[in-house]
Amino acid sequence: MSPDPQDNNDARTWFNCVEEMVFTDDDFCSDVEPTNDSFPPSVLASWRKLQALQASYIVCLYQNWEGTDASKRRIRRHRFGTIVSVGSILPRLRGFVLFTDKPGRLQETLV
Repeated sequence: MSPDPQDNNDARTWFNCVEEMVFTDDDFCSDVEPTNDSFPPSVLASWRKLQALQASYIVCLYQNWEGTDASKRRIRRHRFGTIVSVGSILPRLRGFVLFTDKPGRLQETLV
């Protein structure tokens, strides 16, 4: 976080709101069908799902590092399991890398 204490306090006021927005996002909560030969899912839908998964992971990191004790418990007990569940479909869609050294680009390999 920022070395400025006021920035830290301002950011903390938004932690729970951003967490709720990320974990209730339509792209995060929606189902994307796994790839098969006859009906591959939309690449755009897969990309949006991946971005939502990245956002949820970042939220978990900052809540676990800088959040309140209640937020840390919630992240560890509920949100992390949700990320694992949502992320489990990505390998069936295509081989995705969650974060790359080239921001803004999706690195894709065929499984």
